[in-house]
Amino acid sequence: LLTLRLEAFDDGLRINGSSLYMAAGARADAGVTAKGAVAVDQQRLLDILTKLPQSKTVTCSLTEEGKFRLKSGSSRYDIAMMSADDFPKQPKPSSEALLELPSTLLTEMIDATYMAMLQDDQRAHLSGILFTWDEKQAAMTATDGMRLNRIVKKFSAKSSGKVFVPFRAVLTIRKFCESLEQVQDVSIATSGSYLHVWIKTAGFACKL
Repeated sequence: LLTLRLEAFDDGLRINGSSLYMAAGARADAGVTAKGAVAVDQQRLLDILTKLPQSKTVTCSLTEEGKFRLKSGSSRYDIAMMSADDFPKQPKPSSEALLELPSTLLTEMIDATYMAMLQDDQRAHLSGILFTWDEKQAAMTATDGMRLNRIVKKFSAKSSGKVFVPFRAVLTIRKFCESLEQVQDVSIATSGSYLHVWIKTAGFACKL
């Protein structure tokens, strides 16, 4: 059962999701009358939200029967909830971003290379993209053993580095950048066995 952790803080809402390979989170401004956190069934919540009019305000509360309630206009839905304490702890970057680059540049480089990568957990050394950068340029390289795609773009970073991005993270980064309504700087960092990718209001971590 996939769950989402919802947390109401001072003036906003945090939402976190997690799987075996990836953890993701986002936050948004919201009117908060009481702080707290719950975990709810992800699919059930999404099914409800897609039915509600986007122009209407959604109000969230807890019922006396221990349910998580959503109200929007005349619509009302109750969802079974779980303790937020049982939700997996989210990985965090151990340091500041290794680099920041425009979302359009990141998408362009992925689009030029990802078709050559394997999407196969059995051959992890080919299932992804090698991303390298230095003070003058950034490069991405992918190969499935038969073909090789590589792109090099002029780019100025404060230091040089490299990371092998697993195919699940590559596809998620591409979708993440495409979902942005405007060009934004995307931050990238690592911590232990995780790769972290984020903007100011949302981001995710993927196992390396």
